[in-house]
Amino acid sequence: MKPIPAARDAWPEIEAAIDAARRSRIIRPEIALDDVPAPVRLAAHGLAINGEILDDHDNELAHGRFVLLHEPGGQSEWLGNTRVVVFVHAALEPELAVDPFLLEVGWDWLLEAIARHDAEVVAHSGTVSRSGSQSFGDIAGRPAEGAIEIRASWTVAPAQAASSVLAWCDLLATAAGLIPLGDGVQSLPRRP
Repeated sequence: MKPIPAARDAWPEIEAAIDAARRSRIIRPEIALDDVPAPVRLAAHGLAINGEILDDHDNELAHGRFVLLHEPGGQSEWLGNTRVVVFVHAALEPELAVDPFLLEVGWDWLLEAIARHDAEVVAHSGTVSRSGSQSFGDIAGRPAEGAIEIRASWTVAPAQAASSVLAWCDLLATAAGLIPLGDGVQSLPRRP
């Protein structure tokens, strides 16, 4: 892997690009985004965003977190100076939770989302896990439940930080089971 060269402190440009991406119509309106405190002491600069997707009855379909860390001088483990860390948790149909290919498919969702936004990444890594539960005894009537969790991190050039936010939003939407939108297609805002 070729490292991304460290450069001057690009934090103001990174913040502006991410803010512009969040205000654009590119992010699906089904995704509610909230700023949360970024981790401290991991890098000179950081930001964190929580995301949530609810169905029409306000049941959670998926939630996650996007964290961006920027160290102007770079960090050797990152192979660059801007690191993205993402988390996505989504409820699944019980049949999907036991699919033997689910973990590979979850990782493919991430790679496809990154590719869709032309984010050039290095040093990417992560895990995909699943969980399921079946009730027994006096609560045997409850429906079976399943979930997928995707945790990943990667390094990008500062100019690609906004693309990583968009990729994370796409991953969140895919995990929630939202129908993919074609190129140039925007979804309509949810009715109140």
